[in-house]
Amino acid sequence: MKKSFLNKINKGGISHPFHKSFKIEKWIEDFQKYLEEESKKLTIFEDEKDIESEGSYFDQDLNIFIAGLIFGIFLEEIREELKNLYNNENPFLAYEEIIKFYFSISNREKKILLEKFKNSETNLINITFNNNFMKNELIAEDIVHGSVDSISNAIHNCIIKMNENIKLKISDKPISKLSFVKKEAYLSGMYSALENYWNLIILLDYQFFRKKSENGETYYIVFQAESEYEKISLISNQRREKIVTQRAFFAIGDDYLYTKIKKEFKYIKNSKAFQVVKFSENNKIMSTYLSLLSQEAYLSDFIPTEIMKNYYNNQFNILDILKVFKQLVLLALQFEDNYVDENIEENEFEKLLQFCPIIKKRKLIKSLCELTGYKFLKIEIILKFLEYEGNKNDDLWVNPIISISKDEYILLTGAIDSPNLLRTVEKWLVKLDIPLDKRGDYYETLIVKDFNKVIENNKEIKDFNKSVSKRIKLNNNKEEQIDFLCRIGNKILLAETKCIITSDSPQREFNTYKRLKDEASIQVNRKKEFILQDLRKVFEILKWDFNPNVEYEIITFIINSNRTLVGLSINDIPIIDKEILLNYFRKNKFPILSMEKNEQIIHIAYFILYNNLEEMYKNFMIYLKNPPPIILHKHSFERKLVQMPRLSEKSPIIILSRLIPIKIHPKEILEKDYPFKIEKEKEFDEYINKVDFII
Repeated sequence: MKKSFLNKINKGGISHPFHKSFKIEKWIEDFQKYLEEESKKLTIFEDEKDIESEGSYFDQDLNIFIAGLIFGIFLEEIREELKNLYNNENPFLAYEEIIKFYFSISNREKKILLEKFKNSETNLINITFNNNFMKNELIAEDIVHGSVDSISNAIHNCIIKMNENIKLKISDKPISKLSFVKKEAYLSGMYSALENYWNLIILLDYQFFRKKSENGETYYIVFQAESEYEKISLISNQRREKIVTQRAFFAIGDDYLYTKIKKEFKYIKNSKAFQVVKFSENNKIMSTYLSLLSQEAYLSDFIPTEIMKNYYNNQFNILDILKVFKQLVLLALQFEDNYVDENIEENEFEKLLQFCPIIKKRKLIKSLCELTGYKFLKIEIILKFLEYEGNKNDDLWVNPIISISKDEYILLTGAIDSPNLLRTVEKWLVKLDIPLDKRGDYYETLIVKDFNKVIENNKEIKDFNKSVSKRIKLNNNKEEQIDFLCRIGNKILLAETKCIITSDSPQREFNTYKRLKDEASIQVNRKKEFILQDLRKVFEILKWDFNPNVEYEIITFIINSNRTLVGLSINDIPIIDKEILLNYFRKNKFPILSMEKNEQIIHIAYFILYNNLEEMYKNFMIYLKNPPPIILHKHSFERKLVQMPRLSEKSPIIILSRLIPIKIHPKEILEKDYPFKIEKEKEFDEYINKVDFII
């Protein structure tokens, strides 16, 4: 879709509202200049349809312009409020003290959320809360992410000012410390939300438009389209998190692993001495540790061991950092257990500070030395790496400690009590500037190895050639690097693999989409044409038997390592991941509904993917374009509105209209239309009305 004004913004030709050089007057001037340039182009159109089409582009660009104007006005208000807060209402003498309060607010919010679900058996994904200032319905993920993201800008600004040695002065009429930090956290959260909305509009499939209420009031909608792209984006991201959770669940329930780890498990006990102790009867600590080990093993699917072990001229490697980080996670859990929440009055700021753990550096380092066997200096350097210092690649989710003095750290427990280790390690690799080019070759090799193992174990498939990853050169001297190629019957499976960093923001998701669209889909089509130039020669190079009487069909697809946008087709090329590819050839059934019985998972309803070899060949492309884990959830959304708080009566009214996941009864799931037949176990009717379903 053409969006000329937007293209100029994305290419950096025009400063957007979140750029430091943005001025509303310049924004208006740039749009007027753009309109003058574009109006000249209309004179070259002869067909009325062309003019109408170009007019629709102008409408889109006009909405982008208005969005920039409205966001710019809102940001000016936020900046004025912050300026007034520090100039006229500041009760603090040091930025370090302010940061302690931000950590306290964030950790407390996470603790409150955890308490709500201590005894709940309900899936967090499907619950909404409205106990917030605007009474907006928010999902648990909003609150968890918001507890950290909402303070990140405020903390970043404090750190920068500390580094520049800027001193604070108490104002003539200071407000209470609690009121101050709540207000700045509130403003920081608004800034973070607006920036996120802006990126959703300019990078993803969100729209922006104006509406008038019945009383004539104008409000502005940030609208998440109910498009294939947006639904698949939501489902694939949920699935990625669910896979991590499931792996952890199975690790925690593994008695053999539990017994083995129990013998050697040590951790730092949160006590005055920070004593290193063996095995814990604390189920939360042990289960979290098993979960971390499970995630660590899972890293080998994406990151070569060579990268994890290599020092790259540093004094530590990724495995060293992980040893220290896992202990910080276990410490965070212990601190959280000690938090006692109660109503905190305006003058009781000391009560709030109990949610900000202060750790003596020397004590922590000595305990980590004992636990890991590393030297004092090495631990000191690793902890320095894990500090949040306000640098470009720092992130509170993976840099959860701040050096509050030369002797003390503070810990953001809510950010690391249940970390995603893949995302965490990827962030560290970027921060260390470690080259990731080897990940692609490693991932290709892993797919080929795992696929060949599955095909060889499938007793029904007898006519096949094992998959390869190989550079092929034809007689015309043309050559291509083929990431994945195999033959099953008359089907030739050709895939382009992409090893992409986890998409955890609109910018990252946009970059992922661009790589899949502008690189992968074009590359796989080009390689298909390359192979078709001389298919017989390709067979000869690969030492495959070519049958001139067989009409071979090449099936193309993209394998994406980070699972984002799995289930989407780009330029008619389906995007899948390794597990979706392997599962088709492992079994002809895919479980739809499962439940727990006698501490075991039993499946009671399935998709039948195929019944015989002929159907296996015939249904493969249908499967690629309709991966069961994705299509099962396409109907599980409803639209909710989230209104941005206003700073004054003059503030624009901005409303986010978005899709959120909802819980659907298993019967309703089975009543939807799918491209595969559904088979139910005989126990289905007995179990269908029970609650504990895993979907």
